[in-house]
Amino acid sequence: MVIKSEEPLRLDSKFYQTQYAEIEQHENAFLTTLQHFQGRQVALKCSTGCRIQDLIEFVNRWKSGEAYLNLERLEVGKFDEHQDQILEAIGAKRIDSAKKAPTHTVPRVFNRYWNSNTDPIKSRTYVVRETDNRVASILIEDKWLNFGVWDKTEDEFLKMVDS
Repeated sequence: MVIKSEEPLRLDSKFYQTQYAEIEQHENAFLTTLQHFQGRQVALKCSTGCRIQDLIEFVNRWKSGEAYLNLERLEVGKFDEHQDQILEAIGAKRIDSAKKAPTHTVPRVFNRYWNSNTDPIKSRTYVVRETDNRVASILIEDKWLNFGVWDKTEDEFLKMVDS
């Protein structure tokens, strides 16, 4: 599903049940749009800019297990890049620079591109969900946040990094 909207979606919208969505919104409606999303993959572009506090709240809701339990991949762009501020606020952990950074990809739910997998996220920063110890890689660059959920606990993830 691809949506271009100037208004936040209604709470009873069937959109929230779709497995993949691309959304471009002209007003900052990041949290309103994603608050009830139940799908696996989403790309959201805020053409007037996303608020950093909304990105922090999104990650913290995922970390707590409160929301986004099916999420595999999130791409959010355009926001003023304050990478260190965001990573500190969400309690991101870092992989030692002497170790190889893992590369996260998953099969695209909807493939309108030639590549059948999502673009790789190669990052040394990650967060852990409290309820099941699952890991999500986080990459912030070029005013985009890429968030990729691994099908691994933190221990499994760190063993992969060590090998």
